[in-house]
Amino acid sequence: MTLISEITPQPTRTAIDEHLEGQQTPRHSNRLGGSVIGKKCSRELFYGFRWAFPAEKFKGRILRLFGVGHQLEAEFSNYIRNTGANVYELDPVTGKQFEVNAIGGHVVGFLDGKGIGLAEAPKQMHLIEYKTHNDKSFKDLVKKGLQVSKPEHYAQMQTYMHLTGLTCGLYVAYNKNDSDLHVIRVKYNNEDATALMAKAERIITDIAPPAKISTDPSHFDCRFCKAFEICHKQELPERNCRTCMHSYADTMGDKGQWVCGKDKKVIATAFQKQTHPCHRYLPQLLSWKQCDAKIDEDSGELISVGYQRDDGIFWDSGPGVEAEVTPPPSPEIAIMPWHVMPGGSS
Repeated sequence: MTLISEITPQPTRTAIDEHLEGQQTPRHSNRLGGSVIGKKCSRELFYGFRWAFPAEKFKGRILRLFGVGHQLEAEFSNYIRNTGANVYELDPVTGKQFEVNAIGGHVVGFLDGKGIGLAEAPKQMHLIEYKTHNDKSFKDLVKKGLQVSKPEHYAQMQTYMHLTGLTCGLYVAYNKNDSDLHVIRVKYNNEDATALMAKAERIITDIAPPAKISTDPSHFDCRFCKAFEICHKQELPERNCRTCMHSYADTMGDKGQWVCGKDKKVIATAFQKQTHPCHRYLPQLLSWKQCDAKIDEDSGELISVGYQRDDGIFWDSGPGVEAEVTPPPSPEIAIMPWHVMPGGSS
């Protein structure tokens, strides 16, 4: 006999997913997370930090996975406490999750915890990081080790140890298939950590995206990348303050602020997300070479920026203005550096 639930739709499951998906607010990350610094493609990180592609919206299944992972963290901490160790999940100074930041506050990370009295080295304070894995991922981790199997997780721990001054970390992996645990003690590596911080600084301060990980759109790491359309299909980035030629990340403070080069004022986060009339794309974000610019003779203000395409010049005149394409210029026309344009910032 076939059960009714096997041949009819699942409205309850659909309602659960719809509720979860309806509760989320897709948003860009304001800062470069320590959990992503280890990504293979620096170009993807650059586009993400610049909010060049749309904020990601997750399906209900993924949101449930996130929720389960967060719930298990407290359980893992209790497992370790039951061995006689002390585990601290919150910063006693702030009463909140331990936080680290660097490069003007543009790099941020949140620790799962710190622990001392661990069986591996009882007298040494450790960074603690919890990760859940499916069966395939878990077995690969056991076989190959953390640095080879999960380089992003390794990079995250090195970054956090570097910024906290800790020299050891405990990586606790949980197999969601059979509840098996695999615990790895990770030592701080100054060379690796320093290289990661230098990578992060380049992503934050450079105005040009790093080289592509591959020029082949069918490359495995490119096909499912959030920046695929911009990187390989010449799609225009999102319009917001971070894709504008006038803005830059302020690395002198510690609050992760952005500044508008036109008036030298800090741009509020909510304001950054909006599209403003003065927006002109940061030329290095586009796939075409900048070849011309139109300047208002009276005010000296930048009106439009021209980019050389195969079909002519594409004019970026800001949001709300219909894109114009004019015939190609003569080959002798000079490219005006973006940083010497009126209102530009170097």
